[in-house]
Amino acid sequence: MGTYFYRLRQKTREIGLANLVKAGASGLVNRALRLIYRFDPWHVSGTFHSRPYKAKVVDMINARKPDCVVEIGTGLGDLIGRVSSAKTFGFDLDPAVLKAARWLLPRTSVLAPGNFQEPDGIIATLKQHNVRQIDCLVLVNWIHMIDFDTIERSIEMIDRACPIRSILMDSIKAGADGYRFHHSEIEMKTLGRIVQTRDGDETRTLVMIERGP
Repeated sequence: MGTYFYRLRQKTREIGLANLVKAGASGLVNRALRLIYRFDPWHVSGTFHSRPYKAKVVDMINARKPDCVVEIGTGLGDLIGRVSSAKTFGFDLDPAVLKAARWLLPRTSVLAPGNFQEPDGIIATLKQHNVRQIDCLVLVNWIHMIDFDTIERSIEMIDRACPIRSILMDSIKAGADGYRFHHSEIEMKTLGRIVQTRDGDETRTLVMIERGP
């Protein structure tokens, strides 16, 4: 019991009482959805209000005033459900979590299964909805599982079909344990010009990359 209250106190200090209450409420909703759709349990606790870096991601996207935002690895849609954009697309490997996200997101958001490492399906969905340009491609909280050559190749494939103006990624900080890859800003510069970096949390740095001349 003492350990529980210690962790609760630490979390309250980290995110604030208001966010802690909101995170708890969101967690209850996510648990109910998981009972129905049986998606991966890690989606339950990683709510918007319990992960301060997510608000920073949304701020960075909205600052660019995008018309079209595409997020790959969208999960329950914490990010695309909060961006100010006329067109939002969320892709994920897990069809079950997308079915749950459908309950949480505006009907205008397009949700579809998609494999970043084999992006033909993603491209087909974007073409089906007449997307001619992606203002911001969001790749956050999972690219540490993929080597950078694959990331670069998939981005180039998507870009050829639907030109990408900017990419928002996270770079895992040196010394953070438990991550397969720690993609550096030097690698990310091969994708375009880094126009903004922001400390996400103790684990990640958020990096906005602008493509084109």
